[in-house]
Parts: sequence; structure tokens; C-alpha cells
Amino acid sequence: MHQISPIAIRLVAVLSMLYGSQGAGEDFPLPQHGSDMHLGIVTCAGSTCHGATRPFQNAAIMQNEFVVWHRKDQHAQAYKVLLNEQSKRIARNLGLEAAHTARVCLDCHANNVPDELRGKRFQLSDGVGCEACHGGSKRYLGPHVSGENSRAETLAAGMYPTEQPEARAKLCLSCHLGTTDKFATHRIMGAGHPRISFELDTFTEIQPPHFKTDEDYRKRKEVWPGVQVWAVGQLVAVEQFLNLLASAKYQSTGPWPELAFYDCHACHHSMTDRRWRPRQLTSGLGPGVARLNDANLIILSHIATQLAPDVGAEYRRGIQNLHKASLQDKASLKAAVSRLRELTGGMRARNRAAPFLRRGHEGDPRYDSEPWQRR
Repeated sequence: MHQISPIAIRLVAVLSMLYGSQGAGEDFPLPQHGSDMHLGIVTCAGSTCHGATRPFQNAAIMQNEFVVWHRKDQHAQAYKVLLNEQSKRIARNLGLEAAHTARVCLDCHANNVPDELRGKRFQLSDGVGCEACHGGSKRYLGPHVSGENSRAETLAAGMYPTEQPEARAKLCLSCHLGTTDKFATHRIMGAGHPRISFELDTFTEIQPPHFKTDEDYRKRKEVWPGVQVWAVGQLVAVEQFLNLLASAKYQSTGPWPELAFYDCHACHHSMTDRRWRPRQLTSGLGPGVARLNDANLIILSHIATQLAPDVGAEYRRGIQNLHKASLQDKASLKAAVSRLRELTGGMRARNRAAPFLRRGHEGDPRYDSEPWQRR
């Protein structure tokens, strides 16, 4: 029987400080994979619901959420992007008939739920709309409008808990990193797709947020400091990366693994660029070697070090072994990934701040408030 190492046990213990008892995102299916009917954004856009042109002064919510999304949120333009010249060129390069009809594009540029889950007023061309993030509204819409349900009852009726950092991170990363069902491969990048990036706290702020964390909000939902949201985003990104690395997505039918998992700049740089320097975590790899994209892993190792120095040291060794294994064989890589997944096993968010997240930041509004309150 496989024995869990003392370091892994300690990691789970110290990370339990980071998360409390709030239900985690793992308990809720992503909106695209839920079983509820999606009725379309028009069901949210009424002037007395979420379609007011300006915030209501004496209401529990701003009620202009749809307008903020429509005017300022790039998600509202996600489908339209598929119609521009760059997308047409990418589609041609990939041998697709059109970007706006290809599932590989629509899965992230629209609310591409199955036909049987699309209501009469549902429009795919609405892009990444309300239900793409908040879940199909068939069951929760009525009680949501009337105010009959508590927050817990609304979630039980199919609404996705975007206020929970882990759930939000999993939702965002399903496109901004990928899943086993939808993933921007190196072939897609080679066809001209821009590089994908993500950081939960920053992206939440620049979305921009279409809600206000006031007293009414706090009565319904819990609120987390921006620095904690950042940390949870890093943890979930690492977990998702390792899951993908362990999946069939990494294994190619040809001689190469899936290169989308690798550091772009390890290969893509000018031949006159002579800035290469050895790195501690890639010690022994040498120049001219394709390296796995370890950005989130490095940040997570620093978080682990703050929680417990011995855990951080073990995690850094795990990253070094991962890089070395990537140059060996599938079995070695699988073992290295398994070890890092074991060390990351206690990192599923339970959404409570660990002491280190507040150390040195008490009273600083940049850290003690949500990002959209930092004005």
C-alpha cells in the first residue's frame, strides 16, 4: 500500500489554515457541464432586474449588471471576435470552415451548451454571457427574481458560486488554461491564436466587476481579501496544470508531447538573444532545452515556503524532478507529476485566509479589501 509522506501530510495540515469550511467549487459542476436549461441573457436584461442604465441607489444590488457586462466586459465581445480577420485566418490555418461555427472555438468564445439545453430566447452570438458563468437559470430564475430563496437555495437550484475563489478560479481557468474537454493546443497557437494568460485577482478587477461589496452583499455572501483570492488562483492553476499534464492531453500521437505545456520563450526568441542563464529549478537542463511552463509552480513554492519552510523546499525539489523527468520518458514524467500532485493534494480551496496572507498587511486597504474596492 502506498504510504503518504510526512511532508505531504504536513502540507495538508498547514494548508488547512488557508481554507475554512465554505463549500468548495468542486461541489458544483461548471455551468457548461450542468444539466439546467440556459434561457439566454435577455431573461436578465430587464430594466428592473439587471438592465438598469445606472446603479439603483436604494437596492440590495446595483441592478445595472447586464449593462456593465455589455458595455465594458470583453466577455460580451467573445463571439464577435470569431468574426474578425485574425480569427478567419486562424480558422483557415487549422482547416476549419469558420471560427464562429467550430466547436473548438465556440467552447470558450460562447456559452456553447448542448442544443437541448438552449431556451427559445438563447442566442449563441451573445458570447460569454450571464449563464456561461452563473449557470443555466431555468430552476433558479423565478425564486431569484422574487427573492424567495436564500443564497444556499439558489445555489442548490443551479446557480454557480462565483463569489467563492476556488469555484471562480476553476471556472475562469477552464478556458484561460483549459480542461481535458477544451484546450488551446500548440497547433492552435501556431495557427495564430494569442497566448493565453490568467491571474485570478487581477482578472477579477479588470473584468470589470459588475457588483459592489457593500453591507447587503456581505449579508448574502462571504468576502475574501484580494491577496487571498490571488493565492487561491495560483493553487487552482497548479492543480489544473498538473491534472492536464497527467492526462492524455499531454501525450501526442507523434514524436513530440503537447508543446502548449511548455514555456513559449524557451524556444521562441531571437537567435541574437543571448540572455540565457541557468535557473535553480531547471538545474542540469542546460541551454537549448524546451522547459515546461512552471510559472504557477514557482509561485506556489513560495506560498508553500511561507506556510512551512520544509514544505517549500520539498516542493521545489518536486519541480526540479518534474523538469528532469520531462526529458526522460513517460514513466518518469508520470511519477514526477504524481509526486507534485500528492504535495498539492491539500490545496483545494476552503476559502479562509492563512496567517501569512495577512502578515505585514493588516490595515492596508490594498490587501484587506476586495480588489474593486482599492480606489
